[in-house]
Order: sequence, then C-alpha cells, then structure tokens
Amino acid sequence: MRDMDQVDLAAVSKCSSAPDPKPSDDAAAAGGHLLTAPFLFLVELLPPPSDSAASRAATAKLATTLKQNLSDLMERDEQSRPRLTSRA
Repeated sequence: MRDMDQVDLAAVSKCSSAPDPKPSDDAAAAGGHLLTAPFLFLVELLPPPSDSAASRAATAKLATTLKQNLSDLMERDEQSRPRLTSRA
C-alpha cells in the first residue's frame, strides 16, 4: 500500500497535460452515444407501429407534440447555428 504522500507523477502528468487536439476514438464514440441517446429515448416513447387508424392518429399526435416541444427549446446562436436550451 502506498503512502498518501506518494504521488504517481505519470498519472498527474497525464491528467494535467494539454488535451490532444484530435479527439480519440473513445471520445468520438462517447460523443456519438450522447447524441443518439435522446433519439433512442424518443423512439421508446412512441407506441409500436399498428395499422389501426386510432394508433396512427395517436402516434402522429405524439410525434407532433414532441416536435413542437423540441422546437420551442431550439434557439439560434450568433452564427445562426441551432442550440438546444432548457426552460425551467
């Protein structure tokens, strides 16, 4: 067991060094997961496909509501890029 006063200089150096300008494959994969997670969640909210008129109407209503709510949270920044905000 190491003393609390001992420091792993390699670990400290690794943590404090400037980040690599190119994202690693792991970082890119994690970013992809963060981007897809909300959409996978939305898919889970929708009912399974059905041929009934009532099911199609309910799905269309839910999809319209979700689209409108997300649109309400979307703003444009100074460069006209879309930005998702939250309103409490």
